[in-house]
Amino acid sequence: MNHISFSPSFSLTRFIYISMLTFCFLLTGCGDSSPEKREFMQGCKYSGGSGKVCECAWDKMTEQYSPAQLKSIGEGRALPPANFQQQMTDSFQQCILK
Repeated sequence: MNHISFSPSFSLTRFIYISMLTFCFLLTGCGDSSPEKREFMQGCKYSGGSGKVCECAWDKMTEQYSPAQLKSIGEGRALPPANFQQQMTDSFQQCILK
């Protein structure tokens, strides 16, 4: 019987991909207490991220994009910039390695 093993980067890639999809599907609403951040955190944690990693990734992404921009991208009202996926991946990787 052959066993298929995946490299550690497979798990990270899968985690990031699921987090990005969850982020895009869950990001809705506006408000004074940043529902965008709450929904990002919920989606990130649902995908297996720890609170610290998710918080760090949110902070890194909001250094590049405003919550309103992230909301528009997440709702499909705005196309993500060409480097958006790479920035999201880099943010998660940097936060996981912290």
